[in-house]
Amino acid sequence: MNRAPFTPGRLTALSLLGLLGLPPAMAADEPAAKSAATPAATPAATPAEPPAAAASAPARPAAGRPAGPATTPQRVEITATQAPDSNDERRRSTASRITFGREELDRMGDSTLGEVLKRLPGVTIGGAPGRGGAIRMRGMGGGYTQILIDGQRMAPGFSLDAIAPEQIERIEVMRAPVAEHSAQAIAGTINVIMRSDFKRKTNEFRIGGGADGGRSQAGASWINNGQTDLLGYNLTATAFRGGQANEWDTHTRFADVTDTPTLDRQEIGRSDNRRQGLFANGRLQLKLGTGQSLDLQPFFNGVRTRTTGQASLSQALPQTLLPNDPAIPFRLANWQTDSHWQMARVNSTYIVGSPGGGRLQLNVNGSQSVSGSLNERDETGGSAGAGRHKVDDSRAREQSIDIKSRYSQLLAERHSASGGLELSRTRRNDGRTSTVNGLPTLAEFGDDIEAGSQRIALWAQDEWDWSKTFSFYAGARWEAITTRSEASTGGVHNRSAVFTPLAQMVWKLP
Repeated sequence: MNRAPFTPGRLTALSLLGLLGLPPAMAADEPAAKSAATPAATPAATPAEPPAAAASAPARPAAGRPAGPATTPQRVEITATQAPDSNDERRRSTASRITFGREELDRMGDSTLGEVLKRLPGVTIGGAPGRGGAIRMRGMGGGYTQILIDGQRMAPGFSLDAIAPEQIERIEVMRAPVAEHSAQAIAGTINVIMRSDFKRKTNEFRIGGGADGGRSQAGASWINNGQTDLLGYNLTATAFRGGQANEWDTHTRFADVTDTPTLDRQEIGRSDNRRQGLFANGRLQLKLGTGQSLDLQPFFNGVRTRTTGQASLSQALPQTLLPNDPAIPFRLANWQTDSHWQMARVNSTYIVGSPGGGRLQLNVNGSQSVSGSLNERDETGGSAGAGRHKVDDSRAREQSIDIKSRYSQLLAERHSASGGLELSRTRRNDGRTSTVNGLPTLAEFGDDIEAGSQRIALWAQDEWDWSKTFSFYAGARWEAITTRSEASTGGVHNRSAVFTPLAQMVWKLP
């Protein structure tokens, strides 16, 4: 008897036989298995039986082999889906957005978010190398770049270095102003999306360390996620502790138009910084029905810092930079600064989708931040005579609530339109006490200031990938801001509104 040729189809058939629980002998002896499955070789089948009945008859064992238990063939369906690829998302991105996904973050192995951002095109990080600093895009100042976490602005004082790369799902970079995220960001917007992986149960713990200028660095992160029939959850936390040492030698020289020196000053100093903090973030997703979900995102960040330092000043000419300062400010100075910053936030998002490609998203976000700094400085020597003891104590509290609604409609495979309404209210209290040898120095304009702002915005945009090489974006945003402030010397009120049309086109070289 001739054996049938070995083909991929026969290999698949043999694999399915194994999945159905048939004896190994039948899978190994292909002719026997083939003859057993043939209706003519099955005694239970009659010529009048339909082929389905013949196929369901029990298979006979190979000759010389013991008969196994009778099995009933079952239908097995294997479905394969392709995992999302950030490269594909980037190729499909519109004129206003590029996306960097989870796999790219894992590939580079960066330890801080600052190291991740500096790899993005058009993004630069200021400050000392390896220590982070102001984030800039397209070479413009930090005030022209907008940084968002899950689409929300952070309170002043928040540092992106507190977020470990393991806690990030993806990073979206808007290379130009867009109507959805305010037109104030002239250079662009960076939106950091926190992790939301519910598909598999994960419980990870990572620990690491290093050194910076002889100061030890240590950090640990924890990730726990999973999914049930009604709830998907993701919990992440990062704790860090480290220090930095700085030394400087600054020489300042001024001269008049005849090149005659008017100031010759040299300052040599060093400082030691100790920093510790905790960052925790969670995401709970409730499945309410077909196309409906409710996300709750608690968020907490706390940082404490202590800085100590000393400096010596030598000055050849008795000249001052400011008219009210002594000619020689000091000969020796020592200081210590203790600061703290805490922020708590709860973000809720309700999403409902329609079969026609529409989606309505309602977002309510509330946050509160508290910060404070106490600086004590002792100066000796100088032209002022006796030493000076300076104390600067500042504190701030900020509360905010944001309500956003967004509706998007898919018009075609690569064409979508969206619009929304935003309402926000923020209140901030700032207090400061500054003294020199016990005497106040800020009495002329007051130490406590209370300010508040209200913002309302309407926006609409259309994003269309005309072809693989050409994409188009058009949008418009109207925004009105009202601010009020109260101090001991009086109050200030201001209201402004602006309408901004936007249009972008990108043509990619073939």
